[in-house]
Amino acid sequence: MSWLIAAIVVDDLTRSVLVEETAGADAANAHLPTIELAPRELDCEGLIEVVQGLVRRPMTPIWLRYQESDGASESGTGMVLTAADSALDATDGREFARADDVVDTLEPEMARAPIRAWLDRLDGRGDPRAPSWMEPGWFDRVSTWIGERMTSAGMPPTEPTRMTYQSPIGTVLRTRSGPRTAYVKASAPHCRAEASITRALARRTPDWIPEVIDIEPAEGWLLMADFAGRILGSDPEAEWVAGLRRIAELERAWVGHIEELVGAGAQHRPLADLTGALPGLLEHDGLADRIGAPLLDRWPALLPRFTDACHELEDIGLPDGLIHGDGHPWNIAVTGHGLVVFDWSDGAAGHSFVDVPAFIRRTKDLALRRIVCDAYVDAWSGAAPRDRLVRGCELAMTVGALYQVVTYQALLPSLPPEDRVAYGGSDSRWFRAAVDGLERGLDAVGLPEG
Repeated sequence: MSWLIAAIVVDDLTRSVLVEETAGADAANAHLPTIELAPRELDCEGLIEVVQGLVRRPMTPIWLRYQESDGASESGTGMVLTAADSALDATDGREFARADDVVDTLEPEMARAPIRAWLDRLDGRGDPRAPSWMEPGWFDRVSTWIGERMTSAGMPPTEPTRMTYQSPIGTVLRTRSGPRTAYVKASAPHCRAEASITRALARRTPDWIPEVIDIEPAEGWLLMADFAGRILGSDPEAEWVAGLRRIAELERAWVGHIEELVGAGAQHRPLADLTGALPGLLEHDGLADRIGAPLLDRWPALLPRFTDACHELEDIGLPDGLIHGDGHPWNIAVTGHGLVVFDWSDGAAGHSFVDVPAFIRRTKDLALRRIVCDAYVDAWSGAAPRDRLVRGCELAMTVGALYQVVTYQALLPSLPPEDRVAYGGSDSRWFRAAVDGLERGLDAVGLPEG
């Protein structure tokens, strides 16, 4: 297996897309400029570099996505959408074809949805859920803001801004200033409060959060100094113990201050709200059809058990605090001054223990899970009797998974169709995880696939 990489080069003025000339006038044979790569690890920066080589010029990505093959992290399909340079692109065996004529049969098929979304935008029918980075001129606008804010902070840019990452809910840009580096996280509308939430976190707990240089809350832009560390998830799993402890320390630091979080734009998501959502859980977005007949048949018996788990966790008596929402070893950096927790797009206020399964399920080492759980409980020492805190971790394997189901049920409708694909099945996977947690507690298997 290998990587198939494609360039989606579009011309707004002529509503055309760059294709290989071998297609001629036959729309049924139209295909994008592509290149096949041997199996390798690929990230967003690597994808951009490959596509720049493919189009043989520098380019600014507008939209990019790479989709790994099933069970193969070193192969798949990747593509980048960029604006045309008409003077350079229609050369050496390539030509522009009317996108309306070829989009229904264009290869690779993965490119059809973003091209249709681009055409809809040209027609004034753009999806209002589309992220701002799909708008013409967005990159220039954010780059100008970055330059102004970095210069004001004594870090004038010395290199052009580059995109380093993009997902349906966020784009990350890097700008260097001599030996220093700054990053902007630009969030999709559903997660726009991440900038103001992160600034609030950095003010109260600055040593545990990336340094915030500035934010533009209306745009959802968060400008941060590079934390100059490695990702905890790349370390041996035995080193992960400190990661969940750090999350717990952050969570506890916000007990009694959730009004400040909510004022920064975080949702307040108490367990009572989750419990109240359970009866209608399967009615959202066809979840009942996607969990499979065996689980659907079990639903009448599962519902009261899920409800009891929520009530039991609430009865432990912990006050509401901070929720990361996606706290796992790949959202924690190991720096020279300790562990730093980032990516607060799902930051909220509520029962902090719902964070447990997103972290613990990342390891299949059951003995290590208990060590990690003990470290988490240690950070909450004194908030409740220890045996009840340990029980809280077990309950969280179910309740936290249900929390994730509700999170995705809110997120998915906020995304345009071409971006929903990246999270397809997430709600059903977490539903299965909730059932698994109900039956096995901390011994639940890793997050189910499919």
